[in-house]
Amino acid sequence: MKRKNDLYDILLELDMLLINHKLDDETLVERIRQGNHKAYETLFRRYYAPICGYAARFVDVDETEDVADDIMSWLWEKREGLFIQTTFKQYLYTMVYHRATKLAMRNRLAQSTATHMEEYRRRHELNETDFVEAEELRERIKVAIDALPETYRNAFLLHRFEGKSYKEIAEIYQLSPKTIDYRIQKALKQLRQDLGEYLPAVVLMVVMEYLSQTCMK
Repeated sequence: MKRKNDLYDILLELDMLLINHKLDDETLVERIRQGNHKAYETLFRRYYAPICGYAARFVDVDETEDVADDIMSWLWEKREGLFIQTTFKQYLYTMVYHRATKLAMRNRLAQSTATHMEEYRRRHELNETDFVEAEELRERIKVAIDALPETYRNAFLLHRFEGKSYKEIAEIYQLSPKTIDYRIQKALKQLRQDLGEYLPAVVLMVVMEYLSQTCMK
């Protein structure tokens, strides 16, 4: 009897998968809002490979699955509050773009600060203790930037690590260059406050030199 029940359950599950496979995205999203995990699995299979491919435009191939996993997990966790004004595909790809570009900027930040610290060490002939402090500073810079309000952080990173002008950033967010200027200056102020409290004078010099390069040309 148990084997018959197991077989029935398997057939029922396959039937549901086939039904879900034929449904459009919007119907599946509505079912996901209601907690239907089979509908979620259908969208997962439908879009996982495509969004990995799209993410590869911005990050290394070995990081694309991290982006896809984060987004798909977020969709399930926030399912009850999903509010999508575009098509699901557009919504999904927009999320991929923001997550992937944010990760790419963080990677460039790490590379840039590492290069900067090595150059500073070479020019000033830092001893091993000073260099350890500089390495700690690199991590503190990353933490401090992550702690910025998202609007400040995005403007700051686009300007510093993408090399975009205030005007270009303003066009991206459909804001005035003055607003972008304000956000970047606020970001710089907060970074100086956050980093200046913890670091010895010799390392603070590195911070100020690093941050001075982010000011508007």
